[in-house]
Amino acid sequence: MRLSLSEPRSPNPLTMTSKTCSRCGQSRPLISENYRSGVRGTKDGWSTMRKPCERRRQQLYYERNKERISKAYKAPARGLGGPYGNA
Repeated sequence: MRLSLSEPRSPNPLTMTSKTCSRCGQSRPLISENYRSGVRGTKDGWSTMRKPCERRRQQLYYERNKERISKAYKAPARGLGGPYGNA
């Protein structure tokens, strides 16, 4: 497949210095404002959200699911019984 010169090219992840946040839409410097992404789906290896936006997203999630999260921490670990676990 040949690309024509008029087609837009995606930015080179090795030379990128900024990235636009998927949540707030602001373009900020990569190193100070974004996390390195452990997700293989990102081609450039950086998160899609800025650090403050990601922190806020996590806070809202916790506030909305506080009871379910606390139950999960208090519950005994699953899958530890049986012939291969520490029963």
